[in-house]
Amino acid sequence: MTLGKPHWILPLLLLLPSPLAYPFTLTPLVSESVGTERATSPTDTVNIAGDSIMVALSANLAVNYRIVFTINNGATFADNAYTLEDWVAGAGNGNLGSATLLTAVPNGSTQLEFLINGPVDSATVERLILSGNSFAGQAINFTTPTLAAGQTLDLQVEVFDAGSTSLGTDTFTLFTYADQFVGSLTTSADEVVDELGGGTTFVGGGGTDTIEFSISQPGFIVNGVVLNAADTYNVTLRGNMSGIDQIALAIDGANQGNFTIDVPGSAATISVPAAPFFVPLSFVATATIGSSPVSRRSFTASIDLDFGDDEVTKSLVANGTNAGAWDSNEPLPVPATGPLGLLLLTALLGALGLRNRLTGGPHKG
Repeated sequence: MTLGKPHWILPLLLLLPSPLAYPFTLTPLVSESVGTERATSPTDTVNIAGDSIMVALSANLAVNYRIVFTINNGATFADNAYTLEDWVAGAGNGNLGSATLLTAVPNGSTQLEFLINGPVDSATVERLILSGNSFAGQAINFTTPTLAAGQTLDLQVEVFDAGSTSLGTDTFTLFTYADQFVGSLTTSADEVVDELGGGTTFVGGGGTDTIEFSISQPGFIVNGVVLNAADTYNVTLRGNMSGIDQIALAIDGANQGNFTIDVPGSAATISVPAAPFFVPLSFVATATIGSSPVSRRSFTASIDLDFGDDEVTKSLVANGTNAGAWDSNEPLPVPATGPLGLLLLTALLGALGLRNRLTGGPHKG
């Protein structure tokens, strides 16, 4: 897979009012989406553009005050150097001397701690801009831990005075995880085998049945992936495969070949390249019978998206998903003896309105 992200972002501002006004508020905020498919490796990173994370000052900062940024949920900062640049008269002025980074090894850390070097007059320095390098204006990179859809990566800022008393904290969501690709089973196997006629056709004379799936993208993912030649869709059907001549797969109406049928393993599998196709997609598996008799049976199905470059797999249709069944016009045998046989026989007679003959009680219909 290839990582993808558009080159746009809006500023993130943290307002830092006077000590009497805590807790401080946030304005405006931007939260990006991260595809769960992308966040599959501890080396993967996403970023917030340079000049976008700012601490907006409404009170002066004194010598030895500290500003601490913390990222949660297993994410870490992913740059080797960080600075805070002064924002004066509506723009960064290039001055990096107001604060010094205390975190010795920021790359891989969950916190960035800055020490205020000298008095910072909020009437002049309106904001401090976080940069992911030793010079100003650079993007802030973060590692992306593997999290489920709906989980978030939140950035907290906390300001301490020279005596290490917290002057307040605030938190905002930088990234929200979402599934870029989702799958569902839309049509199940539902034919009835004509076993009374030999078991080589379905009732009505046909010899094929289909199981259908859909693959979709629920919404736009800012930090997503672009499928490439190394990525594959792996489709698996499970159940009794005896007597099935073939199972063909079509994607959006185009034939992709036949499943490999493993009768002893009670499974049929096929892998197809993911890159040529654009989501949404329709998968149709068509089973054909006719050469040998078949009987009633049930099926389950699964689809995985295998990212070959990263050696990880995303489940689109969960293993064991009910994929329907083939019934039969051959009646099920009824045990003639034993407790189960008696129970079934009693139920059948009751259904025929003959329960009164067995119990001696009045018949209630």
